Amino acid sequence: MDSSKCPICLGYFKSTPLVLQCGHEICFTCVEKLGSSILTCPLCPIQKSQAANSVFEKDIEKSRDSQRQTVNEAILEEQNRLLGQILLLVGLLILCVITEAVFLGFFWIKHS
Repeated sequence: MDSSKCPICLGYFKSTPLVLQCGHEICFTCVEKLGSSILTCPLCPIQKSQAANSVFEKDIEKSRDSQRQTVNEAILEEQNRLLGQILLLVGLLILCVITEAVFLGFFWIKHS
């Protein structure tokens, strides 16, 4: 099995996969579909205890936190990119206003 693919859906991992206690890695989409109420690893025939299930739920929460952090970082990068573009446009606008004022000043001096 390709280690860059989820063994359940066979899709490539788009982000850091959830690593279960048994060592299997599952993509976040499959974890969401399976839900946190399952008591066994979908790939292992060994029954998990209730205590192991709470660890599994903690793993799911960590995975969700990781997903949120990735999304928040992407949003922050996009906001910074857009802010840079806005500042560039404001600078160009100021340059145009100054250029026009200088041009009108020369025009006014020349025609007075």
